[in-house]
Amino acid sequence: MSPQAIIDKITENNGIAAFNMKWIKREFDSTWERLSESRCRELQEWLQSEDIGYLCLGAHSGHERRDCPLPSVETAEVLLYQKNSAIGLIIRLTSSDTPPGYQPAAIGGMLSMMAGTLESVWKGAFKDIRGILGEGSSEQQRA
Repeated sequence: MSPQAIIDKITENNGIAAFNMKWIKREFDSTWERLSESRCRELQEWLQSEDIGYLCLGAHSGHERRDCPLPSVETAEVLLYQKNSAIGLIIRLTSSDTPPGYQPAAIGGMLSMMAGTLESVWKGAFKDIRGILGEGSSEQQRA
């Protein structure tokens, strides 16, 4: 396969998909036997050239979440997203990757419109968001 397979998988999943680094490594360059920090930097540069962002989930010690380098551990999982997709816009608006000059009021207004659309389409499907996120319900939190 080729790096195009990475782009295709993200596109098939509405602009965002989770991958482990082993899969990304294999699709990017099947001749690589292992990941290294320099290879991860090469991957980062390629992702940036394709307008693809990434999110590293979990604890972040020693760096800010927005400055997270791609992990060089093959079992690590990351979310890759197309910056020019709808979900990419939401991620960028809610992170520090907003376009220069954007004001909080403008960002809040855009997110409010998007939230209204989601609420009307999903009609309360996410009422128990704590359960979806694995945090337990409000009643469980108070107990």
